[in-house]
Amino acid sequence: MDSQILFRSQQEESLQSINYILPTSRQPSSVEVLEVRFQDGGKPTCQTVDLVEDGLPGWLSTTTHESPAGLHNRTQGLNNRSQRNSIFFLGPSLGHFRYESEKFPGFDSYPSDGLPISPELYEKLAKSFHLPAATAWSLTSDCAHFQKYNMDSNSSDEKRLGFTMRLCSRGIVEIDVCASISYRPSAGTVRCFLQGCNSEQQRRVRDSLRQWAALTDHPLLLPTILVEMKVDRINDEEIALWNLLVRVEGQSKQTGAPAVNGPAPYSEHLKNTDELEEEQLQQGRVDSEFQEVTLGVVGVIQRTTSLGSHAKALLLTIEGIQKSIRFVSNVPSTLEADHIKKVGEMLSEKLELLEHRTKVMIGDIEFIEKRAQAQQSAVYNFLAQRDARLQRDLAGISGQISQAAKRDSSAMKGIAILTMVFLPGTYIATFFTMPILDFTAHSRVPSADRAFWLYWSITVPLTVMVLIAYLSYVFYVNRKYKTRYRSE
Repeated sequence: MDSQILFRSQQEESLQSINYILPTSRQPSSVEVLEVRFQDGGKPTCQTVDLVEDGLPGWLSTTTHESPAGLHNRTQGLNNRSQRNSIFFLGPSLGHFRYESEKFPGFDSYPSDGLPISPELYEKLAKSFHLPAATAWSLTSDCAHFQKYNMDSNSSDEKRLGFTMRLCSRGIVEIDVCASISYRPSAGTVRCFLQGCNSEQQRRVRDSLRQWAALTDHPLLLPTILVEMKVDRINDEEIALWNLLVRVEGQSKQTGAPAVNGPAPYSEHLKNTDELEEEQLQQGRVDSEFQEVTLGVVGVIQRTTSLGSHAKALLLTIEGIQKSIRFVSNVPSTLEADHIKKVGEMLSEKLELLEHRTKVMIGDIEFIEKRAQAQQSAVYNFLAQRDARLQRDLAGISGQISQAAKRDSSAMKGIAILTMVFLPGTYIATFFTMPILDFTAHSRVPSADRAFWLYWSITVPLTVMVLIAYLSYVFYVNRKYKTRYRSE
């Protein structure tokens, strides 16, 4: 029975989702392959080959052929590594890009879900390397994982183990790679397929494999190298976030626990409203500083949240690799079984250190996140206090305006009263336009007619009545306003 049947069901769909980015020029780009062979005495030799797409089929048919030496040695009871070899497909040679520019908008890495070879050639490579059926899914998935597969064939002598590993970036940690590995314990052969490294990461993987060439016959060396790269990237990102938070605190000056020997603030300290010059307020400099601080602290919180998720996912990956190391060490094999166990112990020790570093970083990331949240609250409180002071100043100005308006209202009210005082008299005088004073007297002194006294007898009471009516109206309106105000 095919032990990969549950994973082959989604293999075709995943293969259709892969982006096969082929060269557009006549001069094709190459892929980098590292081969490690163990000669007599177990001494490894490393050879790096840059293969163009046209030369890859011929290389696969010759180099990746597994001789039955492992089976022969098992039947003869031998214990040597003279026929072992490990092959690592490291992806395209990134220094020789000859692809359409829109495929690589400023990136220094080939996309993890894109391949520089044709679909037919990839299927041939996967078959030649005996890669797990879940490799295609791993290439197109954004789910970080590490998984072991038992790839038994019809013959018990051809037992194989497979592993897939996915490290995702999601725009935070600059490492987005996929690795697929097959291991044949009876022959001691390892086949690795790696995709998604940038030029620096590819160089580091190649140098690490060369440096530890004696350990390359263990299938979990490459995953351990990738885990260490991820730990280093998380550590670099954590340091960058801490420095950013310290600079934000230095700029806002809202901290009671400044960092020891922290970097100098990258802008002037925020000032109280009373200390701000009117010219700065007009130029909007203060608002710009507040916006810079707010964006900085929000960015720290967002990135630490994602970084913590990366670190926790990496712990699960480390745990999966450690379990697989114990499983590989217990797989029956007459070819250097002690060597495989010894290498497994070395890798386990390395992973224990990486696990410890990751756990420490998780604590540091949580500390940075909580401190950033406290800084955010302090900045928001500072903004609220500044707004309250501005509102208080505005309230004082509004009070002054109200008092000035009240004075203007009183003046207008006085004018209105004077108008009311003279209005009845004016009206009556106009009413009595007929002559009421007699200037025809012989004494040449005007004499008052009886109608003149009639004028005053009507004007004075009418004026008093108008004033009483006006004051009564004002009293009524004020009383009604006070009653409504009390009810509300």
